[in-house]
Amino acid sequence: MTWTAFYNGSNGMVSGYTNYVDNYYAYTQTLKGLNVGDVKKLTFNYNKADEKLYINNNVSCKSITIEYVPRYDNVDEITNDAWIDLLVRYSVANLKITLGRVRSRFNQSNALWTQDGEQLLEEGNAELAELRTYLDASATMLRPR
Repeated sequence: MTWTAFYNGSNGMVSGYTNYVDNYYAYTQTLKGLNVGDVKKLTFNYNKADEKLYINNNVSCKSITIEYVPRYDNVDEITNDAWIDLLVRYSVANLKITLGRVRSRFNQSNALWTQDGEQLLEEGNAELAELRTYLDASATMLRPR
């Protein structure tokens, strides 16, 4: 028995350790989703250059579930409003913490006004703690990557 995911087209065996590990990981994930006997008949190949997944269904499965988890390399790629809102709230909390630290570093004793550094630092820490609590509580629904 040969499993075609371990083969690189007509060139024979996969070259390189990383290709082997990627294919083995995909194979073990498939084992989790199907009966062991069915996996011998279900083959697939992921073309990384074209970002396409080819599945050969010899098992006559009626449905196959594929989970796609996007990988973001830049903040500009985030388009979901919920994630943008969380990112803005996180940024504002960190900005308040930084500004609070800067404003509370030095105190002037003879000034007519006082800096609000301590208050900003407390607000930023409270907002950041609230945001982290929210993300921890909803970790089963949300999967940030």
